[in-house]
Amino acid sequence: MIIRVPALGPSPSPVTDTGLRGVRLGQLLWRPFLNSALSVVPPLAKTVSGRADGSSIEAVIDTTAAWSDGEPVLARDVVAAAHRVDTVGLDILELADRRVRFIGDGAVRFVGSFTPARVTDGRTDLTITSGPYRLASLDRSRAALRHTVSNGMAPDTVEFIAMEDLDDALTELRHGRLDVILEADEAVVTEVINSPGPAVIMLPDAACLVQVLGFRAHHPTLTPAVCARLAQLIDRNAIASRIYRGLAHAGSWSLTAATGTMGTAQGEVALLVNAENRLRRATAECIVADWIRSGVTARIDVAPWATFTKRLHDGAFDCFLVSVRDTKETSGVLSRLTRSRSADELTATEISIHASWAALAPKALRHVPLLVAVTGGGIAC
Repeated sequence: MIIRVPALGPSPSPVTDTGLRGVRLGQLLWRPFLNSALSVVPPLAKTVSGRADGSSIEAVIDTTAAWSDGEPVLARDVVAAAHRVDTVGLDILELADRRVRFIGDGAVRFVGSFTPARVTDGRTDLTITSGPYRLASLDRSRAALRHTVSNGMAPDTVEFIAMEDLDDALTELRHGRLDVILEADEAVVTEVINSPGPAVIMLPDAACLVQVLGFRAHHPTLTPAVCARLAQLIDRNAIASRIYRGLAHAGSWSLTAATGTMGTAQGEVALLVNAENRLRRATAECIVADWIRSGVTARIDVAPWATFTKRLHDGAFDCFLVSVRDTKETSGVLSRLTRSRSADELTATEISIHASWAALAPKALRHVPLLVAVTGGGIAC
């Protein structure tokens, strides 16, 4: 199965956050520690117990869990993988070969999003996986995954191709050279609906997208009051109707962390947006136009996906526009994306809400669970 994505981003690694990848390859390469409704593989933890306040979690690893080289997944592997990420305030203990304990206030939250990878000599080994696929090849434009054991139920190979131009992707789909277009936009949806051809539209409920405008925490001039004013100036209804042609509805302008009276922006405000998503770029243009009409000096700052995410990590931005899946996880994803210590540090506001669109060839319909796994969590580039 060949799948188009806007961009692949850095090498997939479950220990840094699969949600930051252009494609959530980690969903297919590694088993999550705990069960996930979006996962296509069973979790590593067979049984889990802990204190009522969630400050201590003890888990027993499934005895059938194995790495792709045949070695069993043991507690020491889980501990080593956990130490590759930010575990400040957590203690991870190896109690036995397949028994591990997480101690600390963030234990429940950590194990709920934790996906261990093999660590060799202190480095994450991306060539050894625990899920149904292994990484056969990877570069900036293509990632090939090969099934570790062919079972006839899942495709033997899954190939992700980074293709920015959606019109080219739709042409490839109609000519049978592509099976799936992930992150399709309104223009592709409309063309598929109105034109005959070997494609259908999937709108999975699990992949609702919330377009979010976020502001840098502790910005010297963009105080919460100023952010509140900038958020109020945006015509969300116009964005939903003009940009998304009614296929989205407007989000709320209320901010997650803005209090006090509203203020006025001082100096230029640059809105950072990634280059690969044409609807998001159009949304950014509308937002900046609204600000300029109200007397704010503003501009759009367009960057490729890899540069976009790096600048968010480094705090090199005034504000940014991104789509986040699942409103219940919005603040957590944004905090990880911008390396904020907590959601309360980040001021953010909803711009629009819509389904996640994908165009599929009919033969890909039987693999919808696999597609939901790689589109249903994290962020959309």
